[in-house]
Amino acid sequence: MSVPCVSFVCLHSSNFSNYKARFSMPGSSEGLWYSFNLGPAHFISISTEVYYFLEYGLKLMIKQYEWLEQDLKVCLANMTLYLIFALKNKHINTHTHI
Repeated sequence: MSVPCVSFVCLHSSNFSNYKARFSMPGSSEGLWYSFNLGPAHFISISTEVYYFLEYGLKLMIKQYEWLEQDLKVCLANMTLYLIFALKNKHINTHTHI
C-alpha cells in the first residue's frame, strides 16, 4: 500500500542533506519549498529554515522569495479558489536548563 505524504524542512535538518536524502517533493528546489494543486486547492509549502541558517548565504532565502512571488502570481491569474499555506517555525524557548 502506498500512502501519499508531504513534508517540509524543520529544525532537525539544519544542513538539509538528511531531509533531501529522505524526501522527494515536487518542484525544482530539492523539496525545500514546493507547491501543487489538488482539486480547487493550491498547496504551498515553504521553508522557514532558510531565514535562520544564513551561514548558507542569502541565496536560498532570495530564491525561495522569488519562487513564492511567481507561484502566487500564477494563483492570482488562475483565480485559485483555495490557497493552503504550510510552514513550520522554530519554537522559542527562554528557559534555561541546568
